[in-house]
Amino acid sequence: MGEFKSQLRTLLKKNLLLKGKSKCAICCEILFPIIVILVIFAILVLVMAFKANYDPYNASNFVNRFENTVLLYGNADGALNVEQLGVMNILKNEVATAKNLNSTQIDQLFIEINDQTAMEAFFQNKSDFVFSAVWFNNSALSSGTNPFQYNIRVDSDDVMDTEELIKEDDTSDSEVYVKKRFVATQVAMDQAIFSYFGLNKTLNVKGQRYPDPWTELWQKWIQGRDGIFKDAGSVFITAALMIFGFRLITDLVIEKETKIRESMKMMGLNDLAYFISWMITSLVTALPVNLIISIILKGSSVIHHTNWGVVIFTLILYLLTLLLLAFILSMFFDKSKFCGLLSFVIIIAINIGGIFVAKYDFAPGAKLFLCLISPIAIACSIFAMSARDLEEINTYNWDMMVTENQVIGMLVLDIFFYIFLVWYLDNVVTTEFGTKQKWYFLFTKKYWFPKKCNENGDEQDIESTYQNEDVEMTPVGVGQKVTISIRNLRKEYNTGDGLRVAVNDLYLDMYENQIHALLGPNGSGKSTTIGMMTGLTPPTNGNAFVHGYGILNQMSSVRKHLGVCPQTDIIWQQLTVLDHLKIYASLKGVSPSEIQREAEKMAVEVDLGEKIHSQAGSLSGGQKRKLCLGIAFIGRSDVIFLDEVSSGMDPLSRRVVWDFLLKYKKGRTIILTTHYLEEADYLGDRIAIISHGKLRCDGSSLYLKNKFGCGYLLTCSKILSSMNNFNAQQVTEFIHNYIPEATILSNAGTELSYRLPTASLPHFAQFFREFDDRLQSFGLLTYGISVTTLEEVFLSLGREAALEKGGFNIDQNENQDLEQLRKSIAISSTGVKAGQQFKGLLIKRIKTSIKDAKSFFLTLVIPLVFIIGSIIMYKAMDKPQIFYNNATVPLTMNLGIYSGLENNFVPMQSSNELNWENSLNSSPYFNKFRFIPQTENFEDYLIEGKTNGSFAYKSSAGAINFTLPIDVSSTTIDYTAFYNKDYIHSLPVHINLVNDAVLRKHNNIGIQVTNMPFKHVLSNFDLASEGMNISSIVYFIIIMMAGYALMAGSFAGNVAQERTNRVKRLLYISGCKKYVYWLSNLVWDYFFSFILILLTTCILAGIRENYKSQFGLMFLCLILFCVSVVPLSYLLSYRFASFGKATGAITAIHFAIGIIFVIISLNLRIQVLIDQDVDFQKAADAVDIVFCILSPLFAYSRILFLVSEFPGSVRVGTLKVDNYWSMDYGGSPMIILAAHCIVWVSWIMILDYTPELIGKIRNPKNIEAPPPPDDEDSDVTAERTRLLSVGPNDEPLQFRNLHKLFPAVGKAAPKAAVYNSTLSIPKGQTFGLLGLNGAGKTTTIAMLCGDIVPSSGEVTINGHDLITDRGQALRSNGLCPQFDALITLLSAREQLTLYCAIKGVPEDKVKEVVEAFIKMMDLGAIANSNTGGYSGGNKRKTSLSIAMLGNPSIVSLDEPSTGCDAVVRKYIWNVVSELAKDKVIILTSHSMAEVEALCYRMTIMRDGKMKCLGSIQHIKSKFGAGYTFDVKFKKEYLDSGIQTVLKAIPNSIVLDEHDVMASFEIPNPPDNPVKISTLFESLSHLTILDDYNVSQTSLESVFLKLTGASYEDRLNLNNQKHTSD
Repeated sequence: MGEFKSQLRTLLKKNLLLKGKSKCAICCEILFPIIVILVIFAILVLVMAFKANYDPYNASNFVNRFENTVLLYGNADGALNVEQLGVMNILKNEVATAKNLNSTQIDQLFIEINDQTAMEAFFQNKSDFVFSAVWFNNSALSSGTNPFQYNIRVDSDDVMDTEELIKEDDTSDSEVYVKKRFVATQVAMDQAIFSYFGLNKTLNVKGQRYPDPWTELWQKWIQGRDGIFKDAGSVFITAALMIFGFRLITDLVIEKETKIRESMKMMGLNDLAYFISWMITSLVTALPVNLIISIILKGSSVIHHTNWGVVIFTLILYLLTLLLLAFILSMFFDKSKFCGLLSFVIIIAINIGGIFVAKYDFAPGAKLFLCLISPIAIACSIFAMSARDLEEINTYNWDMMVTENQVIGMLVLDIFFYIFLVWYLDNVVTTEFGTKQKWYFLFTKKYWFPKKCNENGDEQDIESTYQNEDVEMTPVGVGQKVTISIRNLRKEYNTGDGLRVAVNDLYLDMYENQIHALLGPNGSGKSTTIGMMTGLTPPTNGNAFVHGYGILNQMSSVRKHLGVCPQTDIIWQQLTVLDHLKIYASLKGVSPSEIQREAEKMAVEVDLGEKIHSQAGSLSGGQKRKLCLGIAFIGRSDVIFLDEVSSGMDPLSRRVVWDFLLKYKKGRTIILTTHYLEEADYLGDRIAIISHGKLRCDGSSLYLKNKFGCGYLLTCSKILSSMNNFNAQQVTEFIHNYIPEATILSNAGTELSYRLPTASLPHFAQFFREFDDRLQSFGLLTYGISVTTLEEVFLSLGREAALEKGGFNIDQNENQDLEQLRKSIAISSTGVKAGQQFKGLLIKRIKTSIKDAKSFFLTLVIPLVFIIGSIIMYKAMDKPQIFYNNATVPLTMNLGIYSGLENNFVPMQSSNELNWENSLNSSPYFNKFRFIPQTENFEDYLIEGKTNGSFAYKSSAGAINFTLPIDVSSTTIDYTAFYNKDYIHSLPVHINLVNDAVLRKHNNIGIQVTNMPFKHVLSNFDLASEGMNISSIVYFIIIMMAGYALMAGSFAGNVAQERTNRVKRLLYISGCKKYVYWLSNLVWDYFFSFILILLTTCILAGIRENYKSQFGLMFLCLILFCVSVVPLSYLLSYRFASFGKATGAITAIHFAIGIIFVIISLNLRIQVLIDQDVDFQKAADAVDIVFCILSPLFAYSRILFLVSEFPGSVRVGTLKVDNYWSMDYGGSPMIILAAHCIVWVSWIMILDYTPELIGKIRNPKNIEAPPPPDDEDSDVTAERTRLLSVGPNDEPLQFRNLHKLFPAVGKAAPKAAVYNSTLSIPKGQTFGLLGLNGAGKTTTIAMLCGDIVPSSGEVTINGHDLITDRGQALRSNGLCPQFDALITLLSAREQLTLYCAIKGVPEDKVKEVVEAFIKMMDLGAIANSNTGGYSGGNKRKTSLSIAMLGNPSIVSLDEPSTGCDAVVRKYIWNVVSELAKDKVIILTSHSMAEVEALCYRMTIMRDGKMKCLGSIQHIKSKFGAGYTFDVKFKKEYLDSGIQTVLKAIPNSIVLDEHDVMASFEIPNPPDNPVKISTLFESLSHLTILDDYNVSQTSLESVFLKLTGASYEDRLNLNNQKHTSD
């Protein structure tokens, strides 16, 4: 439990540190959820803001409103009767008096038309000038039984629908009657009727909506709650909270994708602690935000009746379930590309489905079962919470609903269910890395009660089960300490070349206190074996045991013992060295009190003391390997796997690692894989060599040398100047004269080696004396002699394995196909051809799309779904929308139309009930009247008052409030008619109710008014929108825009990925024309966009006639849109480093900008249509042009709206589009789209050609470099002088005063990566560039390849200035970069074919060249498999092959053999030697043997400066001290061996010491020269030695001297460490 707590604490700190590194991400994580909630809150506020007007309107204002209009009147019988005429005359007189008009003028304003058809025609033609019309159905006189009847006629859209009486959900109500002209005419007519019948009472009428019943805050949200929050509320809440899930799932998948989680599991990670740590990390920000959301929803009373506890608890539980769902969904993703986006969409889609579950009536039990999916549960909960707050307006069947408390119960159940799923799925779901259990594992006894294998008798002795005569017997004492037993371990892969057996029934034992070196060629199965042993890869068959625990079913127990340094660095870029070591110390059980001390100690031990607080991302490659080494060793780990731990390290760093391993091997079992055979020889107590997945041999170094070696190894170094005329046969014949049994081993580069049998030892003295004398005549510089080396054993076994498999033999003297391979490899480029490059790049895109089907689906099919979905919606919503009232059925405005309403009554208030009753009791509806005394607030009564148990606002259509006393004697009738909004004709009905009652009281004659609407006269908007569904067009275009935005974003993802992986850089350096690169991408993306275009236009043309008639316009518009938006997306991709981020962000950018512009434009266009304002139209045109310039998506939408005939598309004063192609319509967007294409493509080209353009303006050669250093080596200074007389065309590669200063970043000071360097390399020369990690080698190569622009200085390649004539300078250039820039979805064969096309290899020779390189590099077995799955060595082979394709004149090899085995490395030397004859090769390497074998001249760099320059022999002579010899003592002579050697060979001094290995140096003064033969003879008589070799002072010794890395320095450093301990 203590370890669990410690791990949890450490993981929490790790997660919080990582989270804290991105302040922007934290801000987004906090703000975005709140913003999402505020969005729905803003929508609700907007709904509230658009509430009805509750202020009174004046209804007695006919005279004031009667301006510049006419009133029509007439009688169906052809003439008005006397009453009708009298009433109309009174109305005329009232207007004339008020406006001071004479009879002629007033007659012009009141037009009599006694023909209904003629009146309607007049209105249709001059509706803008008609105030209203009064129509009399007949000429009958009024009486007690026949009320005075008239009809008011206005446009049907100015009144409510006469075919309906009640509309609860309609936003319009009786207000339209008073805002328009109906009620004004009604009151004026009633006033005239009063006057005609002698009733001298003035009407002062107001109309007012019933008071708002929702006076409290929670009630004010009712409309928004009912219309929006009830259904969509859960979607917004889910979207807000799922942002935390988005971040969590992305972080989880990234740790899975980068193997970080599996690496932690290898070293003891507790899965529970891991998941809890991420849960708590997410909750750190999620819980406060969740609380804020709860406060917003509950505090604002959007959720009212549900109590605080339920709301907060529900949202907390829901948040927990979403985070658990993020854990669950992360199990099914291996790549982080789309994991967050897809998971977000999935959760939102489920939640939307939950809305329908919540609102539809079906069995509650079924609903509760569905609530096991928490997004459905929250939908049910929000629906229930909203329903409780809506009970006053809606009725719900609670028997069919799930309550909030039930949802809480289900969410609690969900949490436990999801926790189980997380545990179960984490154990069984197969992922790219890691071993998993069978689906039924929880039902097996061995899972719950694990036992060590030896308890079951499973572990067996290797000698008794596996017969291999090449396995050394294990000493009894050592054999009793077996820690690792590998039994029949097998791993098979299905690849493009069929079934490949990576590990073939491997048997092996490993022991405590020993370093076990695991050697083998690239692809032999070393890393795969380690992967299976550590649980990274599941075995196909067999088993292995670590401390008795099997890797098949007891991996968790195995991992408690493991420490792993994998082949690739698995670190967090943002965390410091100390952070890493503390994290893994905790994972491995170091007590909390000791973690800090152990981590600091380990940092010092691995030579990272000075970098302990530096971020891991800022470390060099070698320093990262040291960090991984420290991670492997810290804590309790006693079984350590080191997979090429020293790969890419300089010699000094390797020696630091060696010292460390020898110091810490006690009590541990260390398994080491390496391609440095001297490292295995120095360190390995036992060495196992694996070939083709099988164990070839296993034993001590001495055993293997005795078993597979044949005596001694003679290694000769050729004189570089005589390389072309060197005669190996002459040397061989001389050796055979003395030692006939001698055989040639290798003739690679400047190295020539022979095997000399042990039996020839008596002839050595005479042979070496003669050989010393004839070295110069043979063309040899020097030689060395040693007993059989481990490298010879390795090469011998490699040759044997190759011959068994029918493979390629590296020994050029024995290879029958060498000449043909040489010819094939040397096939030169015939010149870069744009067409050939274009074809190759296009094939690349095709193949990567086919192989990455998932991404292809997401980048093409999903946009297609959006587009087709928009079209389906467009078609489905085909019913035309009518935005006006077109009902013309007459409706009589009296209370009788609401007679069917239950409990209907009319509340009325006046100052005196008796007078009120006397004045109104003649009304036929008096029994419906309810007097409300003035002691009661009338508006409060309308809200809260009840009659017969029913609220007034629910059971009354309207109410009357007499503001002045009403009685028979009063001269003014002053009242306000209140109307209930649901009763859409309430206002004219209740005005008639009062006026009719008053007149009836006077003369028993009533008033009957009828609403007889004119047919609606269509407005410009109505005409434009007639016959169409506006909503469907808007939705269609918005979704269509989303689809094409996603298409554009997905196309940009590939470009971002190739730039980040530096594939584009390598293509350019290899000769790819920049415009061809972009053209290939554009054509491929245009091809698929063309498919979308064709489908879109054809489907639209098939379902819509307007799209069919304008097919050409639509088709051309889409083509122009795609050709413009794709390059724009490419440009935007420069801001993003990954496929997923580029796709998501660019899609959002396109869509967001497009939608905002569309909303603004639509509002402007509709306003133009309504106002018919030409000036406003010009302003809208200008805005559209600006928007089109800013957004291609908006320009496309303009064409869509135009062809869809959206209202506002036509010009002012026209009814239809006369020419779709004109500038006023489709012309301007189309031209702007074409301009987009030109601008963005040009911009891309300008960005890519910027180095050339800068070179034209500001050439670094014109900038003065800093002066040479004062202590510059004389040879470096001489080279500066020599170049003064060298012309630009004299030597292929020249650079003068080359200087690169990187500016300061943050607190770091500016760094001179390369300091004022000058060098020229003639044709046919291989130049070595050496130095410690960070010395400036890679920066130099980057400048020579044109990848980095120098700060100052000049580079000339083949006579062309690299800055001003970049294209010609790089025309014949090859690069093998330090880090592989391979397209992971292409195989080696496909990559080489592509680069043949890039470099201009003749098409008829491409296959020959490709196959030659595949055979040369021994890639045949995996040539059809994607390079993403290659080992590090095989990736280097592929990269090296790419560099050498096309026989370039300049080849830069940046650590080309890193990760390559000795077999391939030897052959690489041969290849480089062959190529160097007619070209310049620049080589950086950490292998001194490689430099000695290949380079004619070299330099060693330190801090960006050249510390020496010249031939290897010159540098050895200048900085060396004679000869060196290395010895390996027998273990019993370990303590006294060094002293014995020093006595046997006087004047020798100790250079280095590692365990049983020691290196000595002996001076070679000119006056008393030492012969190698004499030195060798002395060593051969020392019986204390197991192994030895003699050579001239090694280049490595010189390197260590010039880089300040002497043995004494490291010895002092070790002493300091021990003292500090």
